[in-house]
Amino acid sequence: MPEALLFDLDGTLVDTAPDLARATNALRAHHGMPALPYPTIRTQVSNGGSALVALALGLDKDHPDHAAARDFLLARYGEAV
Repeated sequence: MPEALLFDLDGTLVDTAPDLARATNALRAHHGMPALPYPTIRTQVSNGGSALVALALGLDKDHPDHAAARDFLLARYGEAV
């Protein structure tokens, strides 16, 4: 059993932005929306999944559909890693 886990979600050790961009655009596609350009998504990657949901769908954290959308996004991201 490991004593610690290291998460690198801001690109310091591994650039995860392309995978998160694909997950974000998968969320948009799931909702029948066109893909966003990579540079647009890249600006929000370090702000986390909730920021990507807000960018992708315009749903703030208080919106009733936000949590499900975030779960979808993170599941798509999990498939990539």
